[in-house]
Amino acid sequence: MIITFVREPRGRYHSTFTRPDGAVLKLQGGSYNKLGGGVRVPHDIAHVLCEQAFGLQRGLWGTLAAGGLVQNAKFVGGKKPPHAEKKAWAITDAAGETLRQSEVVVRAVVDALLEGAPIRTGERWAVPITREAFELVGAQLRNAAARWDQTPEGGTLAMTWSSRAS
Repeated sequence: MIITFVREPRGRYHSTFTRPDGAVLKLQGGSYNKLGGGVRVPHDIAHVLCEQAFGLQRGLWGTLAAGGLVQNAKFVGGKKPPHAEKKAWAITDAAGETLRQSEVVVRAVVDALLEGAPIRTGERWAVPITREAFELVGAQLRNAAARWDQTPEGGTLAMTWSSRAS
């Protein structure tokens, strides 16, 4: 699934994507995660990278790709399935703890990067976080932040969400 992040005025952003079922959604973003050294990355981009790196298949993007909805997401085009909203919220409810845990993992990763400290690895999380995966996602987050910094207002940055198991 291709996710297109759009840079809006005054530091805002949103993303649009077409789910595998043909529905087109818009997710209004706006918050950023600081990575240290004045570097920051849009929070929803941090979700893409962290969830893929750690195999959180029912985090934010996995839930959205599977047909779920979250607070700032809405249908904007394409094929809207019958009873879409009711089914979408059921999918989101079923993602439950993994969806919540994805928020915790993203926050822990970016906080560790901000502090320049290693993250606590192991079984604490919904999925184990290895030092290697943490270092890789740290580099990916800094790269994405640099690419976002180069994106002009009204410009876009495309990323891919894959539902493959890690």
